[in-house]
Amino acid sequence: IAKLRELKTDTNLLLFKTNMEGGHSGASGRYGQYKDLAFRMAFMMRSLGIKEEYITIRGKILDEYGATIPFVNVFIEGSTNGTTANSDGEFMLTVKEGGSLVLNFQTLGYKKHKEKIDINTQISDLIIKLKSENMQLKEVIVKANAKDPAYAIMREAIKRRKDNMDLVQSFSADVYMKSNVRLLQIPKKLPFFINKKDMPDSTNLGLMYMSESVAKYYTQKPDRKKEEMIASRVAGTKTGFSWNRVEDVFINFYEPSIKMTEYSERPFISPIATGSLLSYKYKYLGTFYVDNKPIHKIKIIPRRKGDPLFHGEMYINEGDNYQIYSSDLYMTKDAQIDFVDTVHIKQEMIKVNDSIWVPIQMQVYSHIKVFGFAATDMSNATISNYQVNRSYPKKFFNNEVFKIEDQANKRDTTYWTQTRPSILTFEEKKYYHKGDSIMKRMDSKEYKDSVSIATSKWHIGLNGISKQNKIKGTNFNTTPLPNIISYNTVEGINTTLKCSFYKYDKETQKVNGLSATARYGFSNYKWSGGITGYSLFKPKQMQSITISAGRFMQQYNSHNPIGNFINMGYTLFDKSNYMKIYQKDMFQIKYNQELVNGLYTSVDAQFNHREALLNNSFYYFLGDPEKHFTSNRADFNDGAFNTTPAFKPEDVIQFKIGFKLIPFAKYETYPTFKRLLATKWPEFSFVYKKGLSTNSKAFNYDYLELAIGKDLNLRAIGELQFDVLVGTFFNNNNMTFIDYKHFNGNQTIFLMNKSNSEIPGVTIRNPISEFHALNYYTYSTNTKFMEYHLSHNFRGFFIGKIPLLRKTKFYEIAGINGLITEKGIYNEVFIGFDKIFQLLRFDIGTTITDNKKINLFYRFGLRLNL
Repeated sequence: IAKLRELKTDTNLLLFKTNMEGGHSGASGRYGQYKDLAFRMAFMMRSLGIKEEYITIRGKILDEYGATIPFVNVFIEGSTNGTTANSDGEFMLTVKEGGSLVLNFQTLGYKKHKEKIDINTQISDLIIKLKSENMQLKEVIVKANAKDPAYAIMREAIKRRKDNMDLVQSFSADVYMKSNVRLLQIPKKLPFFINKKDMPDSTNLGLMYMSESVAKYYTQKPDRKKEEMIASRVAGTKTGFSWNRVEDVFINFYEPSIKMTEYSERPFISPIATGSLLSYKYKYLGTFYVDNKPIHKIKIIPRRKGDPLFHGEMYINEGDNYQIYSSDLYMTKDAQIDFVDTVHIKQEMIKVNDSIWVPIQMQVYSHIKVFGFAATDMSNATISNYQVNRSYPKKFFNNEVFKIEDQANKRDTTYWTQTRPSILTFEEKKYYHKGDSIMKRMDSKEYKDSVSIATSKWHIGLNGISKQNKIKGTNFNTTPLPNIISYNTVEGINTTLKCSFYKYDKETQKVNGLSATARYGFSNYKWSGGITGYSLFKPKQMQSITISAGRFMQQYNSHNPIGNFINMGYTLFDKSNYMKIYQKDMFQIKYNQELVNGLYTSVDAQFNHREALLNNSFYYFLGDPEKHFTSNRADFNDGAFNTTPAFKPEDVIQFKIGFKLIPFAKYETYPTFKRLLATKWPEFSFVYKKGLSTNSKAFNYDYLELAIGKDLNLRAIGELQFDVLVGTFFNNNNMTFIDYKHFNGNQTIFLMNKSNSEIPGVTIRNPISEFHALNYYTYSTNTKFMEYHLSHNFRGFFIGKIPLLRKTKFYEIAGINGLITEKGIYNEVFIGFDKIFQLLRFDIGTTITDNKKINLFYRFGLRLNL
């Protein structure tokens, strides 16, 4: 008994950690080796009647006038263990019985309060009153043109920024996060494009979403990070996972630039970054003292509207090498943030040893107002159990930077009651109860049957005919109505009907689908169409297979550089029939898989019977009577009356294998799938293709292609993106023009964004493949070539500094696209504006060829893929 009493302090902690890290379920966790010992100790203690000797301290925190103070940090002096009060000022803390301890109560705007507590019995009615900060202004001598004392303080903080940042080389911590979305207002009259049935009414004001998570966070400089979510709870669902991420709230103001990708593509400049005196004004608001050390309160004021800068207050601890004591900052629409009106960032720090301050609470709060709706989105993180400048075993860090444990969303109510460091408010408890009640109802057979009936109705609209069953995860849809009828000079008026059916399994993330297409040309009297089956059967390894068979009308250029709708417009209103097509009867099998982390492969094998097609229709609405339609030949455009087929009918076997390599690819692991993250390394790709003519033995070619691409974040001055591709053909005698390397040209006034990835779905970036003004087939080649693209998005770096223009929130774009083949050198240089009305893009530029010919062009685009 005596020995057990000596060990009692570790028993509950051991049991808790065993359950948290997988020991209880038999998984290999950090404490798994102690699992049996922990449970045997607990069983023996309970059998012998030995109390576990933990008591609970409950209380409420008020200000001097009796009003509650929300989100106050409560921690045991000399440690980082503690809790955070809820939005009603209530807190609860479990500690070991016996002796005494000192609780610290700390929050911005109030003096730090210490409370000595004897812990021999349960405490359930503790009332803590905090006093407002007693700010003292420094005595200064007022002179003409004298600088505010805040500048001297901030210069010291800027000067020592790197030293203070380097104080923490590594750490681990436990992180509890709570997120919620709260609806504040709905419009009296909904916009015409919003379905009233899909929207809440005035009875739904208040909490709309709530989630909690428990995670372990590890980091080591320069850039090693790992986050393990070991518990997740989302109100109203038993299968979903919280969207909480420590990275989203763990904002380090010692970094010169702060990424806030959820709100802006541009990184924000820290108030203590090197050179920040050029971006910010500072105002001294006063000084207070903590442990006899001066804390200066400094107001942060942006010098210019439109730049990615913060407003608010920052507290600088002069007594500890001018470290950040706490921050209360916010961003507004003036900084060109998207979707929200304001974003608040509140960060409170705690001292972990004689010289280091680390965050104990971080809060990101945004206010949204759009179309008459008003809502707030809040994420609040409580960090505890810091181990600063700890060492890690070799290979502890790897490319997996985030992981959700398989059992994370299976934790019961008891687990959350024992683990949650802050008390739920009455509103939060009510919302959970409501969510659980709805979830039970949704699990009932009667509800599922009623939902299946309600959602399984046929819908007819511009998007075509559709039907879905949310319970079964099935979806059926047809071709959108505007795409059913089209026109080109080969088929004349043609009609296409495509029917697609797929089934998505929420539990496993598996997808299985089938589509069938039928097409008829009223001028060439040809039927075409086929069937395609798709299965994503191992989502984590991205293993999928696609099988297609049928007759298809195919563009010579596999990029499909011009769509049916745009080609129809140019044909009917300008007599420019840019689309060149041929008939392909095919059977194809395609397989994709991730081989190892960051290395993906795609294998494509197909048999084709190909036939050339001729123009059969010459109808148009508008156009120069002297202008002729061009023939349906991609190798040359010689007018409307050339009736020579581009090639003789042929049978071809094609084989293609492609690899995509993302070195040291970072990724997130979910129980059923994997998600790639951005990396500092470029992406590499390799493609080998073999083509063999089987009926005439006319050709037997080989093709190799190598590519490299990268998106470079240049912080305040935007993002630079580049792609370089080189390739060559072997055994190219007697090749059909179809098999040449064709480039993603453009002869219209519209910009179209198209991916150039040989392995769709695995790239973490959208490679540049499109040209602005390159003829579709002029530079097509069956020899060597080099293609290069460079684009820089300044993200408002210049426009944001011009008072009137910065209100537009436009982004400046500049770039070059180039090509080198045996037919010559082609370049185009352009500048433009993006995010016009958040949707449009406009570019203007010129082409430059090796014969020094210059042609001006302009292009319009959408920030959408058409």
